[in-house]
Amino acid sequence: MSTAERSSANDITVNPIFMQHLAAYEYASQFTGDKIVLELGCGEGYGTVLLAKSASKIFGIDYSKAAIDKAQKKYRADNIEFVCSDVNDLGFDDASFEVIIAFQFIEHLKDPRAVLLKIKSLLKPQGIFLLSSPNKKASIVQHPYHFREYDREELEGLLRNYFAKVEIYGLQFSARVAEFREKRRQASQGLARLDFLKLHQLLPRIIRQRLFDLAASGLSRKIYSENKDLLESITTADFRVAKDNLDNAIDLIGLCQG
Repeated sequence: MSTAERSSANDITVNPIFMQHLAAYEYASQFTGDKIVLELGCGEGYGTVLLAKSASKIFGIDYSKAAIDKAQKKYRADNIEFVCSDVNDLGFDDASFEVIIAFQFIEHLKDPRAVLLKIKSLLKPQGIFLLSSPNKKASIVQHPYHFREYDREELEGLLRNYFAKVEIYGLQFSARVAEFREKRRQASQGLARLDFLKLHQLLPRIIRQRLFDLAASGLSRKIYSENKDLLESITTADFRVAKDNLDNAIDLIGLCQG
């Protein structure tokens, strides 16, 4: 189930993007040991199952029934429960979770304030909220699935309205990933030049999303066919979480408490 909105372990043409997302889960696993965890926007569950290796119990939540059905079939474990639900109607009691994860999630929210309030209420005292989101300053394309992307100052400012302690980190990347991103940037710009009047911006959002999916899929196949060895060589080891050089980080990661 690979679209421009979701990466998939089963689509080798987007392997660098999948590894980028998986690297964030590897980082998060240090916080989930023997904890009760909630993951919002779990998709097909590849990150949920990774966190389940350390968590005592994890709930993976997604609004997409297709994604949850796939996760339930593919990943079975006694400490994993996948639930199809809207984030505003979860049905959990306050202070139910020690860790809440929301990766590649907040940018999809038109108004994140109610969701952040809900997340805070679901956390136990001293619980941890961990999120990732594309870094606006490093974005290659304008993404029609995203209502808003954030830079470091904007994301930190938003989170400090709800959490007493906020630390912002960046997901940095290797030269191999930089090479892939440059090829993707050039291909995307070449396609964008075909619509030099930006007429696509006049279309309904749902149509722009479908067109974006088609274009992204075609570009991914083309880039992969021309750079197979490069794309297949990229692993989670090509990414690291750090506090330096945040403006150039591919994703921002927020670590929140209190």
